[in-house]
Amino acid sequence: MQVLFVKIVFVFTSLLWCGDMAAANAAENAPVASLRNVCRQLKLCVNLSPVSFRLFGMPSAFMVLNLQEPPGQVMQRLHGTSSPFSRFTRVGNQVFYSGSFGQTSLQLVVDVLQADTTHALLSATTLPPAGTGSNPAIDSMHLPGRRMLQLLPDGARLLMDVCYSDRERTCHQVYAYAGLSTEQLASALKATLIAANWQAQSIAAGLATWIRHGRTLQYFLANVNGKTTLYLTAPAILW
Repeated sequence: MQVLFVKIVFVFTSLLWCGDMAAANAAENAPVASLRNVCRQLKLCVNLSPVSFRLFGMPSAFMVLNLQEPPGQVMQRLHGTSSPFSRFTRVGNQVFYSGSFGQTSLQLVVDVLQADTTHALLSATTLPPAGTGSNPAIDSMHLPGRRMLQLLPDGARLLMDVCYSDRERTCHQVYAYAGLSTEQLASALKATLIAANWQAQSIAAGLATWIRHGRTLQYFLANVNGKTTLYLTAPAILW
């Protein structure tokens, strides 16, 4: 799952914030519809359903493909005239394809390590309609700030933001703090959560669990390359 998150973040970090509320419902379903179109068009998927999620607030979906055919045969279809993928680049044992269906951006990561089978990650995200933002470049730069959890102490840099459409939409975020040690951040988080009427439940194997009004917030801290890193999971309603 960690590798899956890294791939998804890699292919989507340059995409824009989807802020058009009038088109929100249509945008939510567009990635799933686009992935199904790609599967049907290129004969990539059999009896698979896309998984919906949001990345930095943008409607997205992905599918993990395990194909019983060589990578070369699969990629031959990707280069055909009916393929929606117009660009590709190889990095090590993976080939990254990108393309679009209307306002939905498509990405496909193909592993070419195996000779007879192909493993791939197909994903999509919906871009905002043209003209919805006054300055898309600035909006893109401000994107992480819009998704910062207000409960957190100042000084955080948002590195990852993924929300899954489960029973109560759950979000997973990763933050980096350059100016606070793990002990300082733990103390600041404790004070902030207590002030917001959260109740500490347990701390096991570094994972802290807090509850409020029947909702659960969990996090753990680690020092990564000299920076304090915070992994957080909580209901999307907190944002």
